[in-house]
Amino acid sequence: MRKVWVSTRKGIPGQYVEWYDSQNRRRSKYFAPQYRTYVKQFKARKFMELNGELRPVGDVMDVAWCDFVAIYKERQRARGVSAADTMQLNYTIKYFEEYCHPAGTAQINERMLNHFAQKLLERPTTRPKSGQKTMSRHTVNTRLRYLRAMLIFGQEHGYIRKCTIRPVKAPKKILRSLSNTEIKRLIKACNDDRQWRMRILLAICTGLRRGDIDDLTLRCIDVEHKTITLREQKTGKITMRQPLPDALMPELHQFLLDEVSTGQVRVFKYTSRSTKWRTLRERAKLADVTFHDLRRTFGSLQADAGVPIKALQEMYLHSSIETTMNHYITTDDAEKRKGVNTLEMDKWF
Repeated sequence: MRKVWVSTRKGIPGQYVEWYDSQNRRRSKYFAPQYRTYVKQFKARKFMELNGELRPVGDVMDVAWCDFVAIYKERQRARGVSAADTMQLNYTIKYFEEYCHPAGTAQINERMLNHFAQKLLERPTTRPKSGQKTMSRHTVNTRLRYLRAMLIFGQEHGYIRKCTIRPVKAPKKILRSLSNTEIKRLIKACNDDRQWRMRILLAICTGLRRGDIDDLTLRCIDVEHKTITLREQKTGKITMRQPLPDALMPELHQFLLDEVSTGQVRVFKYTSRSTKWRTLRERAKLADVTFHDLRRTFGSLQADAGVPIKALQEMYLHSSIETTMNHYITTDDAEKRKGVNTLEMDKWF
């Protein structure tokens, strides 16, 4: 095994990285004082270059974990990474050493990485937020992203075997849409608040997002043609023209007469508050419903009424029809049972 070492010479500032080549000739590379951060990185790369033929094909050079961390940190420092990135990296290394105890780089494999990800998901959070007791998925993926960068560096330099670390995916969410009975309960819950009643009706009848409804201006509503027009704020270009149901027009017209003051620009006097929405859900006994579920309810009701999926895609402004079908249209058990009961089994026997 050929050695690589660092030396200094009297009267000359800086450091030398020295080694013996394949013909046993002494070689060296000089690093000026301003480039001393590159010394350890070059030394490690030269060591791998000289001793690569001593390893079996596909094998890796087992380096002590602490040495590998030092080499990687020197490389990051030489690249000029920010203090915030350095702090995140230190947290990642600390957690990885705490849960996996790697002695050398050759020990790292996918089983160890999966164990690390699972332990992070179970780790108690230091800042409980909205009832969450363990580390959030976003924080876990941040730790895994910094560790993945270390793995790629180790694989490129022959320290770590090829292995994959995958981000933690959110559990598949069950699509929720409201039935007619639930819609009735929700509207009844906000009878004393006409602003919220109209918000909910517009969301279910047009499929608009919560932010779009809050930003509606009087210019957007065309009572005569029964449409809502959305425009880009900067250019004024029309992005969507959504039809309004005939049954909604009398109530919308009366709302505009009673609730809109002189000189008012927006349709609603205030933006939607989460506390009020939470109160309405609890009053209607629909605690699991989000405001975005009203947008999904619009799509499901339209699909049940026989509206073509292509028309729904255009009303939702989705670039892909798969997004409309997979995330905004739901079917209930009654519809599924109705479908299987259409099978003409009497013709089979």
